[in-house]
Amino acid sequence: MIVNKFPVQKQKMNLIFAIIGLVIAIAGLIVAICVCQMRKRARSAAMAAAAGGGGMPGQPPMGTPIAPDSHALGQQSIDMHDNPSLLISSRRSSSLRRSIHSDHFAESVLGPPLDEVGDTRRVAQADGRGFSKLEVEESGGERRPPVDTAIPKERLGGFKYLKATAFVTSMQQASNDKTSTMKYAYLCRYAYCHGVSATAKCNEVCHTLAEKYDRPIVTARVKKLNGSKVPAADHEACRKECRNDCGKNDCKRECDYLCAMHFDNNNRKKYEDEFNELIGRFNGIGSPPGSPVKG
Repeated sequence: MIVNKFPVQKQKMNLIFAIIGLVIAIAGLIVAICVCQMRKRARSAAMAAAAGGGGMPGQPPMGTPIAPDSHALGQQSIDMHDNPSLLISSRRSSSLRRSIHSDHFAESVLGPPLDEVGDTRRVAQADGRGFSKLEVEESGGERRPPVDTAIPKERLGGFKYLKATAFVTSMQQASNDKTSTMKYAYLCRYAYCHGVSATAKCNEVCHTLAEKYDRPIVTARVKKLNGSKVPAADHEACRKECRNDCGKNDCKRECDYLCAMHFDNNNRKKYEDEFNELIGRFNGIGSPPGSPVKG
């Protein structure tokens, strides 16, 4: 007697397929549950970060100090009416050669050298300069914000073209860098289009900050400047001069960087008169603080 085995085999195959389908369904359900749990955790983390003062995940909490970017320093603008006083830097400032940026000016704007005693840093009273005593305490490896010590707003007033408050503030913020690189970068980028070749360490700083740029291009341009060169009229004129110096080289990034600090108006003579007046006030050779700038 011959027994037909095909129905039995077919039943076994159907059972196997059913089991496989069930396993796949269970796996899919597990994956869906895992995805759902991950999304819930992500939302909870985002809400917790927001409640704790932070923003989106991966971003620093609100209020976290961010180091000033050398490309953005020249773009800062602070309303003198809203911010009549400026904080003096609490780090040691290096001297500048005497030109339009002298030792006296650097110390007046950036504050005198610091005397370190234990964990307390003090800046001595600077007679006649309007500075109050600055004391910064360190605790647990974290520096507390310095107390307010102000430059008289009269020293920064009377200017029509020059944003004196923004300039001095940027100089102070730039000096927070331990090596003073940012401070010199600010001056270097100003000097670039103004031919102030005597600015201390200008070429050295341009090299330091040109890591992402073509150093030969930057070096050639900086060395070409001299005290008799007529400054460019505005940002675009500065970039045009820079591109002309570069010749066939593609130096758009270098020129954008070097010209970023240039003043943003076309009245070059008026601007330079006011800039020299600001320097003179800090050096004690300009008009009395608060006097309108002549010209």
